[in-house]
Amino acid sequence: MDFAQLALDRFSTHSAIQPYARSIGDIGDHIASNPKIEVACCVQLTCDWFPDSNVLGLSHFRRTWSNNIVLDYLTVHPFITRPPDRYSNVVQGVGTALLYFLSQVAKKFDCRFIWGEATAISCGFYKKVFSLDSVEDMIYVPRDKFVEFADELDKKLAEAK
Repeated sequence: MDFAQLALDRFSTHSAIQPYARSIGDIGDHIASNPKIEVACCVQLTCDWFPDSNVLGLSHFRRTWSNNIVLDYLTVHPFITRPPDRYSNVVQGVGTALLYFLSQVAKKFDCRFIWGEATAISCGFYKKVFSLDSVEDMIYVPRDKFVEFADELDKKLAEAK
């Protein structure tokens, strides 16, 4: 919950001084008007059936002036990562879905890499999702890794239909 509050605080503080996108199209519009612009986005993954919150997870990220993606925060509802005993609403894949969205943005705008800070709790998750050799306190995902992740998930989703 602390990460969620930090992401919202960052949005509130920076939205007055930095362009914020409300859609992927907004990111493209900002880039078209200034190829060196830094534009941020705060994304919420929501649903109406989860009993404890309509927000399952959120991420805050920025497209940098040099056309990379900085993942500032990624967080999921605490009952998703650690459901209480005998909790009837088991939900999985929220963090993966948010990273998929982020990877699709990075693909669309030809970003070279995604980078950010990892915590002791999250480093293993990023290493697994992006098939990285190592993740310590820094996430560094080269283009080939985030494209591979997004394409593989696209393939799994298509097969599931």
